[in-house]
Amino acid sequence: MLKSSLTSEIVDIINKLVGLEIKATIEVNRHQNNQFIVTIKRLINPHSYVSFDIHITLDIKKLWSEYQKLPIIHTYKIDFTADDVVMKSIIEMPNALIKVIESLKDFNGVSDNYIEIANLVEVKRGFSTGKKFGI
Repeated sequence: MLKSSLTSEIVDIINKLVGLEIKATIEVNRHQNNQFIVTIKRLINPHSYVSFDIHITLDIKKLWSEYQKLPIIHTYKIDFTADDVVMKSIIEMPNALIKVIESLKDFNGVSDNYIEIANLVEVKRGFSTGKKFGI
């Protein structure tokens, strides 16, 4: 299947660029209410770098709905999907980005899995936590 192959290639690129060392940066910007542009940038040397963008569209109503169904004590009692800090934190970590890509029909060619994406909301690391603690 072409999309599954594409998803594997995107995941491989992310893993190769980011790798185990902090050599790449991942920046997430909200383009519209439900669209996000993820820019992965890796420095080659102080004057050169490689970067590429991934455009992701999320069904934010579905994400909020699936989050509310999770059998956990919810951190967010009101809809977090309008909060850029929270939404960026869901996507910006390499493993989370890979999980989001693998969970969307646009990339996997099979179906959307917003339960997997909703599980990422409760992960306490990254942009959101760093902003909260000033790091």
